[in-house]
Amino acid sequence: MAGRTLPHNSEAEAAILGGIILRGDQALLDVLDIVREEDFYVPAHQAVFRAMRTLSEKREPIDTVTLEAQLRASDELKLVGGIEALTRLADRYATSRNITHHAEMVRRTATIRNLVIVTKEIAEEGMGDLESPDEFIDQAEKRILEVNERGRKTGYVSSRDLLIQVFNQISERAKRKNPITGVPTGFTQLDHMTGGLQPGDLVIIAARPSMGKTAFVLNLAQSACIMPQRFDGLPDSEKPVMHPVLFFSLEMGASQLVERVLCAEARVDAGKLRTGNYLEEEWIRMTSAASRIAQSKFYIDDQAAPSILEMRARARRFKDDKNIFPGIEGQFGMIIVDYLQLARGGKARYDSREQEISEISRGLKAMAKELRMPVLALSQLNRAVDTRADHRPQLSDLRESGAIEQDADVIMFIYRAERYAATEEEKKKVENQAEIIIGKQRNGPIGEVPLMFIKHMTRFENPAEPGFHRD
Repeated sequence: MAGRTLPHNSEAEAAILGGIILRGDQALLDVLDIVREEDFYVPAHQAVFRAMRTLSEKREPIDTVTLEAQLRASDELKLVGGIEALTRLADRYATSRNITHHAEMVRRTATIRNLVIVTKEIAEEGMGDLESPDEFIDQAEKRILEVNERGRKTGYVSSRDLLIQVFNQISERAKRKNPITGVPTGFTQLDHMTGGLQPGDLVIIAARPSMGKTAFVLNLAQSACIMPQRFDGLPDSEKPVMHPVLFFSLEMGASQLVERVLCAEARVDAGKLRTGNYLEEEWIRMTSAASRIAQSKFYIDDQAAPSILEMRARARRFKDDKNIFPGIEGQFGMIIVDYLQLARGGKARYDSREQEISEISRGLKAMAKELRMPVLALSQLNRAVDTRADHRPQLSDLRESGAIEQDADVIMFIYRAERYAATEEEKKKVENQAEIIIGKQRNGPIGEVPLMFIKHMTRFENPAEPGFHRD
């Protein structure tokens, strides 16, 4: 790229400055949320724009006389070409009619220029010794995306704009008369306590082995992305919004997961599915369920032991590939990681496993915030919960890292008393009973949600409706 000039549009830059000299502070305000000083390529233009901002901040008028004085004070008058250059700007570009259009032109060109600079830097860094290719790829992708984000918006939002956005959301909720503001879980009391799974939240779902962690999150995925059969035949305007789901399965293969979803959706015994010993009516239910699953936006990534950097990169591509614009028409995406302790950090080595888990936890929270989707991560609990008289989990039982508790917006525990029953009689008393314990919720209440767990169908259900099912 030696000897080649970077992309720029000096005519559009000069037109902006001429328009501001003509109209003063009002024209400057029209472009401040579009372009910044560094978006100007010509150093003289940067200096003039900087002087204009300074005058505006001092509540002084913007014209050739005040600009000359300000540039002289900052020792930049010679850089811009003196009063003659300012006069030429005012005379040649004596219109502000298209100033916002010119500002958009300058911003677009600056974005392309910055992209060229960043990709050149990435290429040069790639020629050196790389300790971690995964981390290098993640940082490269992040830097490119940051250029694009800077080109689309400023780094701050005014309280006025935020209030407009908030009141629009409140108005929409009032029209829908729906208390669920995020991705619905499908469980009545859980949705009541959380308002659904909220975009930008990291939700940790933790339990001891064999409590049904994977079954529970698969049920959440079903509720989010598979259209219930009862809506068949209705026009799209009367159907609920479905949310695309990306499921990182670090433990099970993709086909095993789909088999579980099929059992739960068709309400068929998993054992029958494995042996092929099912009834004709069950086959009909399975084919119907298979059709709904096939039409859903449910995606599985079952690559073993991915790093948090790889997962973030794939999640970004998932959002772009599936054209997910969180909040538009009530749709949000959702990311599920099963489970956290099987993921890897971005470095080749760590001083401790706790340090690595902390990085993974922070990475998942960053993913949720960046993508504006709920990120659900399953987590193991330590053995301390099994040694207590009361086996209900608590926050201190989270395995390997206090960072999980700190980073999470919501922490849910799955508890089934049946697993700890000492006798058959005790087991019968609590058979199929389950609890979701909300141990932490940054923006809501904590407490217990009773559910039923139908083990042979790998599904949780609302207890108040014994015959309840999504169909």
